[in-house]
Amino acid sequence: MKSILLLLAFAVAAISVNPTTPSQASNTPGNTYWDPYWQSVTYGNGKFVAVADIIDQIGDAAAYSTDGIHWELAPLPADQAWYLVAYGNGTFVALTTNFHNATAYSTDGIHWELATLPANQEWSSVAYGNGTFVAVSLGTTFNPISSNSAAYSNDGINWKLAILPADQSWFSVTYGNGKFVAVSYGNATVYSTDGINWELATLPANQEWSSVAYGSLSPAEEIGQFVAVSYGTVAAYSTDGINWEAATLPSDRLWYSVAYGNGTFVAVSQGTFVAVADDSDAAAYSNDGIHWELAVPGLPGDQKWQSVTYGNGKFVAVAQGPYSSYASAYSTDGIHWEPATLPASACAIPCRQQSDCSWPCSRCDFTRSNGTCSF
Repeated sequence: MKSILLLLAFAVAAISVNPTTPSQASNTPGNTYWDPYWQSVTYGNGKFVAVADIIDQIGDAAAYSTDGIHWELAPLPADQAWYLVAYGNGTFVALTTNFHNATAYSTDGIHWELATLPANQEWSSVAYGNGTFVAVSLGTTFNPISSNSAAYSNDGINWKLAILPADQSWFSVTYGNGKFVAVSYGNATVYSTDGINWELATLPANQEWSSVAYGSLSPAEEIGQFVAVSYGTVAAYSTDGINWEAATLPSDRLWYSVAYGNGTFVAVSQGTFVAVADDSDAAAYSNDGIHWELAVPGLPGDQKWQSVTYGNGKFVAVAQGPYSSYASAYSTDGIHWEPATLPASACAIPCRQQSDCSWPCSRCDFTRSNGTCSF
């Protein structure tokens, strides 16, 4: 379902693309560049790290920043659809989607090594807790919109398969209060204390649940909250990850990512329901995961805001595109946002022949005249 939404967004945008748009990189032969579609961002070890693909195709781009404002490019060790990144126990872990089994790991977010996941899946989310990385999947090569697979690793390098108690489009996983919690498209959720043995629970509405996060609302009293957001106006919250209550988001948007930091939950939106390709500048914030407000004036520009994280005193969000691939934003309170710039990357697929005059080669290594490619 994620892939379908992204491909539809690309198809609509591609119709109106002007090859000479200012965000196009140099088209001089031998100078091949593409704009990474930034998909996920995390924080750890004093750095923000983001990864990118090209609309579920391939690329090798990561970026890192110590302040969430100034970014540098770092190559990942393979051309893949890099879609996920998480941090734990001194290690960054990046995962691919699009039914691949590649993963990468790094201790500094700059130098990466390749590893292998235990199955080719549509890996959709990865989290760290209690000494373990856990990834979930929303589909398999046999059924692209349903899976009962999870993967776990103690070091981010060696992975094993775990079985979830239901076939669902598992879309997001997080850790808090001694357990992993994953949400799906539907009303199913699962929880586990070790990332291996899972139990089924129920969310309060049948929604496209897109993201889940945990926040310690009162660390001194060990009071915390799991919070899930969905496409629409429905959110959910739970103190134990098992029993959930519904909440209301402040705007009918494609809420895609939620994070917690400094006493505040923040959600960002990938778009609106007007059209699949309609971008959004919406962010929402909540001090308890129950009562939400819209951030005004919002994020700096209508983008497909894919991911938000918190670290080093600020929230950082990254955007997917199209033609907005340099977009990042940061905020100290989740309400007032400033723009930042992410770097471009070497083109993953150099144009070699006339048939290559399509995405992503339409962005690099050739000029276009009357619809004809010249090299």
